[in-house]
Amino acid sequence: ALGDPDPRSQGAAEPLLESAESTGFRVTEVHHDRGYLASEALHERRAKGMRMLSKPPTPPRTRKRLGKADFAIDAQAGTVTCPAGHTKTVHHGKSRSTASFTRSTCRRCPLMSRCLPKHGQKVIVLHPHEDLFQQWAAELATVEGREARRARVAVEHALGKISSIQGNKARYRGLAKVQFQTVCCALVANLHVLDRLYA
Repeated sequence: ALGDPDPRSQGAAEPLLESAESTGFRVTEVHHDRGYLASEALHERRAKGMRMLSKPPTPPRTRKRLGKADFAIDAQAGTVTCPAGHTKTVHHGKSRSTASFTRSTCRRCPLMSRCLPKHGQKVIVLHPHEDLFQQWAAELATVEGREARRARVAVEHALGKISSIQGNKARYRGLAKVQFQTVCCALVANLHVLDRLYA
């Protein structure tokens, strides 16, 4: 399951981008968690050429049954093709987009026992940004794409260190004071780095 986007991440993206842009920088690349996918601010900038970098979700797979990863999804054409070559059109509902394979289509397929569930209908659910997930998967298949995503690891480790110093709760009330506390924690984290370098 892909899960619903985190509404806190959705609201946090725009002020972060605006803060960077207000200093005169042009944001050309963003490394982010998938929770930020709900942010329209990211997609508006993506349409203007900003690159979004993250890892696509990995659909669950079992040895005995065929899953979403075994189907060919063409998000642009709006079609899904099963491993046996049957193609279905994607239907866009109010809450989700799906492609369904029924027993009438798959009755004579040699893969039916591994594909269709007992109720007789295989439903492939597409994420609203399925085309972006496919782009990320294609990038991960290249050396350059994997190296680009490894650049985020160092930042995540640094943020993890700050979080371990700061804790789960703010010490003060008010945004300005919380930001001041975070800066102090970042300074302490940097002192730990300097201590390791010059020990």
